[in-house]
Amino acid sequence: MTSVFLKDRISEQLRHDIWQGFIQPDATLTIDDLCARFRVSRTPVREALLALCGENLLVAKHRVGYMLKPIDPSAVIESYRLRSIIEPEGAARAAAHITEPEKGELQALADDGSPSGNYRFHMMIASAARGTVLQDILRVLLNASVRGRVLLSLVQGPSGILADRLASHAAICQAVCAGDEQMAASLMCRHLEDSRERVIRAVSRS
Repeated sequence: MTSVFLKDRISEQLRHDIWQGFIQPDATLTIDDLCARFRVSRTPVREALLALCGENLLVAKHRVGYMLKPIDPSAVIESYRLRSIIEPEGAARAAAHITEPEKGELQALADDGSPSGNYRFHMMIASAARGTVLQDILRVLLNASVRGRVLLSLVQGPSGILADRLASHAAICQAVCAGDEQMAASLMCRHLEDSRERVIRAVSRS
């Protein structure tokens, strides 16, 4: 396997672990430990860690290792605000360009309530929009949003949030797959604004 493939596999697994809360805020990730865990050389591990630093998920501590970047509530709110600017346009473009195979993949992701499923749902729409720059920007913003959902438990139970999110995803998916550009953009904007309002309420009560 190539170094690039290994780097992507390691970063994907670590990203999943972070989203699921498997890595504690005070935990230190070291290259040696991760080499042993994934049974690979240092190069793909180092590249994966640097990639996650670039996505604002990790921070490097000199001669110590890597740790989770602290959740900044204001940054989470800002990530939703920026997403509400760029993602509606992406949803409209996706409605215009999505292929039949992509429709099937998007429909499956719309039913996936996991953090990884949420991430891939939004990235799938960006991909269908044929926007490379959009995907690069959204990847960073999504990481802040996904981790920020920890705040939402302060104002609403996870099941309520999940039900609302899945309903929104289903509606967005239907509009995109139907080629309804205006509806896809409108639903995406509403979905992100609702999420941002939840975070704002959570921050105000914390």
